[in-house]
Amino acid sequence: MTSVHRRSVTAASGMGLALGFSFGNIGPIAELVSEEYGVALATVGVMTTAVALTHALAQVPSGRIVDRFGAKRIALTALALVVAANAVALIDPSLELAIPLRALMGLGTGAGFIAGTQYVREAGAVAQGVFGGAALGGAGLAVAVMPTIAEWLGWQAPWISAVVVVCAACSILALAPRGPRPARAGRAPRVAPATRRLALFRDASLYRLATMHMAGMGLAIVLANWIVTLLTRAGGLDEQIAGILGSLILLVGIATRPLGGWIFRRYPRSVRRWLVASIAGCAVGALTLAAARPTALVVVGAVLIGFWSGIPFAAAFQGAVHRWPDAPGAAVGMVNMLGNVVIVVGTPLLGLAFSLPFDGQLGFVIVAAIWFFALLAIPSNDEMGIEPAGRRSARPQPGAA
Repeated sequence: MTSVHRRSVTAASGMGLALGFSFGNIGPIAELVSEEYGVALATVGVMTTAVALTHALAQVPSGRIVDRFGAKRIALTALALVVAANAVALIDPSLELAIPLRALMGLGTGAGFIAGTQYVREAGAVAQGVFGGAALGGAGLAVAVMPTIAEWLGWQAPWISAVVVVCAACSILALAPRGPRPARAGRAPRVAPATRRLALFRDASLYRLATMHMAGMGLAIVLANWIVTLLTRAGGLDEQIAGILGSLILLVGIATRPLGGWIFRRYPRSVRRWLVASIAGCAVGALTLAAARPTALVVVGAVLIGFWSGIPFAAAFQGAVHRWPDAPGAAVGMVNMLGNVVIVVGTPLLGLAFSLPFDGQLGFVIVAAIWFFALLAIPSNDEMGIEPAGRRSARPQPGAA
């Protein structure tokens, strides 16, 4: 990795951390927000849903914009949008103000995430993993520090903290290298033909790559949202202990996303075996968590999911870039959009399991079954851009299934 690449990865990682922090800094202080805004605790969840929904919807359009105008320019614009949304939210503790601003912020986090993946794409798979790990680490950092920050700043804590963190990331990125040239600079049509726009959604390989991302990131975050509730209800654990154990799902993944990128680069023809182990390991971890006790078994389950869920990240994104070399941002956006759709849809559905017998344990078993079914969609080496031994693979035709 060159010095330019290292500077790019450092700047992108700072941005990823800021985006992850902004995305997840409401949940850790949900009870305080509920009291200060005068709304039910469940209503606070709408703030998270608002940002998650627009974050998901922004993926493919943002990818096309990045392909046209370049990653760094869009990244800085996205960060500015996040800062603006959080700054305006400081005006008044009003749900009517907070929800649309969180939705607006989701457009910024969505565009910023895609811009970040494309900003480091020339640095390789490990760089993709480092960026992804930083984004996950930002969400973990929010869980760790927001309760303390809220003691000082009250209801303004999530908004002020996001402004500070994102402004710092924006300053670092502004001084970083320009990054890769736009994928279609100077030759993208003003309006793409309908067949060209739809081809992205018809590429079966992208759906297989997205399934790996959904299984790795999406389902793990869905479980992370409910693990504290499971462990307190079915496991009888204290909320603080349950929170520490549950955070392992996110914190362990910080290291394994770069590890997945290193495996992709160093042992490419072993990647499919690692993906099989990853999905199966997550399924076993979910079944282990479903038992909810004893504590040692819970630790094993959380670490299993945290470790294995990070492995597919780089392979999914590198495969998307390989499939669509002339529209890498849009392809990565497609893969990431589907991963986020699982979070938006799966989080409330898993919550319904707590209204059924067994205190949510049945829901964790169902998630484990979904992981096992995902084994049927492991992409081929060719779909991930991995060359067979002794032969260089042909450049793929964009949109080829």
